[in-house]
Amino acid sequence: MSYAGTPHWNEPGRIEKRLQALDFFRKLWELPIEHICIENPKGCASPIIAKYSQIIQPYYFGEPFYKTTCLWLKNLPKLTYENKDTLFEKKSSVEPTLYYVNSGSRYTAKMKDVVYKGTSNSKKRALTFQGIANAMADKWTEYFIKKNN
Repeated sequence: MSYAGTPHWNEPGRIEKRLQALDFFRKLWELPIEHICIENPKGCASPIIAKYSQIIQPYYFGEPFYKTTCLWLKNLPKLTYENKDTLFEKKSSVEPTLYYVNSGSRYTAKMKDVVYKGTSNSKKRALTFQGIANAMADKWTEYFIKKNN
């Protein structure tokens, strides 16, 4: 579903796989669950199933990488980040220095060694950066605590 696979979309069997993935995404999104977050790189789900709620980057949350990531949020607040220290908030973003590129031959050597050591290309593309996961846990834990008090 991500645009990373665009060069392969016309290969035999890929249309069926893409339609199956979109149907799976749709079924997840339509589940009768009050709170849902679906995280996926930019791709065809947004114009076809539902528009994403938010676009984020790993460097917003302390990781030095570019990797445009969409969030589809159902009854969850958007993630927040700070570009500079303020009176009340500490800066959460960092200067992006490494690029996440979907072609295996175009990853920087440093990125391969630091982030993806020993993983396959599909696992590289599926990685959720720790800073994003921490931001989700922090933001939504706070949200549910406030909601239930």
